[in-house]
Amino acid sequence: MQIPSPQVLSTFPQPNYINPETRGPALLIITAIFLPIVYIVVGLRTFTRIYLSKHFGVDDIFLLIALIPTSICAVLALLAQERWKWNRHIWDVTPDYAEFGLKMSLLLECLFGLAVAFHKNFFTHLGNAGYVQRNRQSHLRWLLSTTAVLFQTTGSCPTHLKTA
Repeated sequence: MQIPSPQVLSTFPQPNYINPETRGPALLIITAIFLPIVYIVVGLRTFTRIYLSKHFGVDDIFLLIALIPTSICAVLALLAQERWKWNRHIWDVTPDYAEFGLKMSLLLECLFGLAVAFHKNFFTHLGNAGYVQRNRQSHLRWLLSTTAVLFQTTGSCPTHLKTA
């Protein structure tokens, strides 16, 4: 990550450091709505896995670990919008904020990658859970039946159509 070159900076419009146009509170509203929903859903899942099904597995651990970088990303994005001027156009950000903003952007990308990696591990372990393994026979029957029907219908169609 780097500050744009002088050629790119020369194409920017005149900066407005005093009264810049901002994006508004959309990020704050979206985060305030969806982050509590995430906590509620993960909390309910954890509660049901511990107390109702009594099977707290590795997939649940990955989900809880993924919640940490996800929450940090949300909080840092809100801080960046308000304190480090991320709600402005790039040409309206002073150079001292721009350099720190690029470093913060790299940190957020690393945290996002970490959160995605834990979520992928969660879904991988969820796919290998016991309730999916118990239904493998029914899935195999469904797959074989579908394949047989496809071969029956495609095999009964004429390959050469006669035209008059």
